[in-house]
Amino acid sequence: MYKYLLVVPLILSAPQNLGCEQRPETSAPKRVNADRGFRPRTRGGFHNATVAEQSSNLPPILKQFEETSYYLNDIAMVDANTGWAVGEPHWDQATLQYKGTIVKTTNGGDSWGTQDTGVAESFDGVRFVDANQGWAVGTNGTILHTTDGGAHWVKQAVATTDEIRSVFFTDANTGWATAVRPVHYVDMYEGFDDWLASIFHTSDGGRTWTQQPIPANASLLNRIEFVDSQTGWAAGLKLDHYDSGGPQHLGAIYHTTDGGRTWTEQYATSIGFTFTAMDFVDAFNGWAAGFPHGSDYTGGCTFHTADGGKTWQVQSAGGFLDQVRALRFVDRNRGYAVGTFYVGDGTVVWRTLDGGTTWTDVRMGQIG
Repeated sequence: MYKYLLVVPLILSAPQNLGCEQRPETSAPKRVNADRGFRPRTRGGFHNATVAEQSSNLPPILKQFEETSYYLNDIAMVDANTGWAVGEPHWDQATLQYKGTIVKTTNGGDSWGTQDTGVAESFDGVRFVDANQGWAVGTNGTILHTTDGGAHWVKQAVATTDEIRSVFFTDANTGWATAVRPVHYVDMYEGFDDWLASIFHTSDGGRTWTQQPIPANASLLNRIEFVDSQTGWAAGLKLDHYDSGGPQHLGAIYHTTDGGRTWTEQYATSIGFTFTAMDFVDAFNGWAAGFPHGSDYTGGCTFHTADGGKTWQVQSAGGFLDQVRALRFVDRNRGYAVGTFYVGDGTVVWRTLDGGTTWTDVRMGQIG
């Protein structure tokens, strides 16, 4: 298994809200509905027929300009030079519309070029098994597939319109994707937000996807990882209980040893926590990371297992203000965690050379 690390300066031009997960909506830019046009509001119930008649003849308001920025969510490298990154829709000034964002580098990140996705969805995950075969997943049940390194992307059919959060393939045929659906509960006093997770599997390169059974309390599954066609993990949130504040969640990791035919809960945090990242270098050694839901949390935000997930130990990287969003390990010792320093919305990178026993901050311009 080859692993390549690239921390690239495709930095956001505007900060994202990376605090505790409130709902699984996208942060895609709001779009102007060109079909609606402009209609003045009536005031105090008075309707001015002349104004209404005049406004009905006005052309629709069209956006003329917006800065093109890339809000990236995931990256996949197949070697030291070739990789792809995906994220929120970006504004295309040539066509005056939003387009789905997939960018590619062939020189180790020195430069990136956009690829035509054919959709304007937000992408949360990307996975390539070689320089040609890859998948990108996102909102509204979107799964895109390419067989030519992204020169052409084709939408694959999956029986869901849920937001697909992550995707993983062990070869050109065998893959899994996690999805999440928002659920709104209303009691006699107020409403509460919750989520329902799902996992889909393909054995024919994505031509067909089938849903796999998972524990009923699986709420959010933000990341999925496999080390072979049978052994994998999915990490996110589980619904723990209800109280006067609504549904309460704990960080949870689920495990399969039969290719996803059965998934069981392997680990859960003792307090509110969301797992957002995970990486395994073999069937025994893996790391998971995320952020807590309360300011009273005192532990680190990365967890390590050396026994395939039977036990997990909290490591020191991050705290309540330093929220880990992505992990990548080159081997059992060398790894990186990327996140945000909440105060000031700055990007933070940690590096470990001892398997996560100790983590040190790394300045973005000095990563080697």
